[in-house]
Amino acid sequence: ITQRFEAIERVGRIGSPLLVVHGSEDRLIPPALGRRLYEAAAEPKAFVLVEGGSHHSTNAIGQGQYRQALTELFGLGGGEPVARAP
Repeated sequence: ITQRFEAIERVGRIGSPLLVVHGSEDRLIPPALGRRLYEAAAEPKAFVLVEGGSHHSTNAIGQGQYRQALTELFGLGGGEPVARAP
């Protein structure tokens, strides 16, 4: 990573729903950073940890988790949008 970006300080200013997805085996950006981003963000928000996912494979491995989180976060299942964390 060649440029610093203070994401933790800025994430709270996001005014739209936020889905943070992280792979448990991410060697580029530690999963703990994803969790910290989630915790610092405003509602509505959701966090998905894809077990076995790397920085580049979370979609392939965790596609079902993505879909479930998006459905819940945006209320796509007919219910009200919700925030959740594992």
